Amino acid sequence: KHIHRGVFNMHPLRGELRIPEGVESIRELAFGSIQCEKIYIPASVKWIAGAAFFRPLIGKISAERKNWEIVVDEKNKYYYTQGGCLIDRRKMAVVASFGREIVIPDGVKRIEQGVLGFARFNKLVIPASVKFIDKINFVGTCGSKIFVEKDSYAEKFLKKHGYALKGRTYSYV
Repeated sequence: KHIHRGVFNMHPLRGELRIPEGVESIRELAFGSIQCEKIYIPASVKWIAGAAFFRPLIGKISAERKNWEIVVDEKNKYYYTQGGCLIDRRKMAVVASFGREIVIPDGVKRIEQGVLGFARFNKLVIPASVKFIDKINFVGTCGSKIFVEKDSYAEKFLKKHGYALKGRTYSYV
């Protein structure tokens, strides 16, 4: 019923991964750094930890990293995907991101741990509805354009953590 912490972390899984129906939880780093192009989450999954799909770029993995996607069964009551985000409906929180363009839907309130760390996206849009960003996000991102609303929590977070000072930029939507 559970995919435990780190069980497939750094595992050379490729292609498509279908998590079997009946699995109820996916723990931290369960699928960290895997190379699957598509991951299917069944209706039975009730809990996914932040950083369950954390994808740091290391060695050979960084050179081979491809665009990927998460697909959630439409019958899942707890999670859905939109705009390159895996979203927990109960907390209105992004728990994973994927793809080259990530547009967090308006109404989302949180960006959980490890969601954006080491991400390689061309565009990220953070709406004003976001009121919490875990401090480990944005570690290792590069070449990314981030769009925020002026005077939003996201803008204040990026300024506080010196995002623009590290040679990266953000703009206003």
